[in-house]
Order: sequence, then structure tokens, then C-alpha cells
Amino acid sequence: MGKQLPWALLCLVAGGLLLAGLLHAPLHSALERGLGHRAEDYLDASLQKAVAGFASASAVKGALALVEGSEVGFSLGAQTAIQVGDLIQPTYDYVDIAWRTLFTGSLVLLCLRLLLQTSYLIAPWAVGLSLVLLGLMLLLQPVGPRRRRWRGVIRDGVTFSVVLTLAVAFVLPLSVLGASRLSAWITAPQMEEAHDQLAQVERLVAPGGEGEGGFFQDPSRWKERVERLTATVGSKGKDLVITTLRLVAGYLFDCVLFPLALFFLGLRLSRLLAAYAVARAQAQEMVGALERARPPGPAAG
Repeated sequence: MGKQLPWALLCLVAGGLLLAGLLHAPLHSALERGLGHRAEDYLDASLQKAVAGFASASAVKGALALVEGSEVGFSLGAQTAIQVGDLIQPTYDYVDIAWRTLFTGSLVLLCLRLLLQTSYLIAPWAVGLSLVLLGLMLLLQPVGPRRRRWRGVIRDGVTFSVVLTLAVAFVLPLSVLGASRLSAWITAPQMEEAHDQLAQVERLVAPGGEGEGGFFQDPSRWKERVERLTATVGSKGKDLVITTLRLVAGYLFDCVLFPLALFFLGLRLSRLLAAYAVARAQAQEMVGALERARPPGPAAG
């Protein structure tokens, strides 16, 4: 007990200061400047790109919706007439899927950033709880059934608080950084191409855009320009399908699969590490108890 008492008091004092909020600022600053800063930079850049893509998809969707709802059409014979909106409908569906994907991706990225900022606030409390419970565990010697039972409860609390600390302080930002590296290696090239393709389509069909985009500026040539828009969309139909598939797959991996897989892997490793440390400390206590309970050997004659 004599060797453990200074460490127990140190853990109790440091944990009490953290739980009282006196040491939150330096710890919060250290976490934010470390892994959290790089993770936030990645999330900010990804969010800006997703929002830009969402704006492009919204412009294209608005233009297609305007044409789809128009009454302009053309005749293929005496009894056959086709509305332009009927030809635009499949392409509109693809753009709508891309629009929903970009909106969902932007929302998930924003939630990840808010979750990362929340982890900075939780981390000091988790560290303080871990230190207080560790100090109590060091003070309570396993003597008597009641004290052993309370020590077991505190040991479980130490395991939980340590896992929580590792999760919010290290596992979460590391999972975001790992997802950024996987994204750069696997999905980034296809995502860049998909965003560029969507921007090109926006310039072609969006109202008030460049080149062919000025469709709706001259009402007297409405029919001619709507027919030209139909031809443009028809030529870009295959590209829009590929763009949509790339966006859906890319944001599914970047925003869901990569971060979640790395987070749960890191959480599992943290639980194993905490359980190993507690089991090792318990084994050392048992060895010490057995040595203390061993009867003294016969005195040398």
C-alpha cells in the first residue's frame, strides 16, 4: 500500500481537477491542435466539395424540372406526339439520385465534424473519470469480500472510462484521418471526375449559364432551345448515369464505410488494450497476495 499511495493520491487530485473543469482548457487545446486539427481540415475540404457538387446538381435538376414540366413537344406522324418532358424524365431521375447523394453526403460530413468537436468536450471528463476511478482502485486493497467486490466494480469502471477516453481522444480522429487516406488512394480520382462531369453538365443546361446555358434568356426562342437542351441531355445521358454511380459509391465509402470500419476496429483494439492492462494488474495483485500469504521458511541453522 505504501508504494501505491502516492500514485493513488496523484490520480485522485488530477482527476478531481479535470472533473472540476480546471484543466479542461489545456487538454482541449492539445487535442484540437493534434490529430483533431488535421481531421477537421479533411472534413472541411470534403464538405466544401460536397456542397459545391450539391449546388451544381441543384442547378441541373432545376433546369431539367423546368423542361420536364413544359408543354413543348414534337410530332412523329399523324397520330404520334412526344412531349420533351417524357424524354427528359430518365435523365432527371439520375440527377435527382445524384442530388440526394450529395445532400446526404454533405449532411454526414457535417455531422462527423460536429461529432469530432463534441469529442473534444467529452475527452477531459473521460480522462478525469478514469483517473479518479484508478486512484480509488489503488486505494482499495483486496482484503475482505466486500472490499474485493467494490474493487471489482471500480475496475470495470476503469476499463469503461479508459475505452471511452481512447475512443473520443484518439480513435475518432484517427478513423477520420484513416478514411481520408483511404479516400485519397481509392475513391478520390473517381469522385473528382464525377464532380467535374457534373459541373460540365451544369454549364450546358443550367439557366443563365455559359454557352448553351442561356436557354431561358430569350422567350421567343423557347421551343428551339428546349429542343437543343433535349439533344444535349440525350448526349450526356450515359455520362450522367456513370457520374451518379460514382457519386453514390464514393460517398458511401468515404462517409460511411471507411470511417465506421476504422472506428469500430479502433474501438475493438482499445477494449482489448484496456482489458489486457486491467488483467495484468489483477494478475500482479494475485501474485503479491500469494507471496504475502506464503508461510515463512524454516530459519537457517
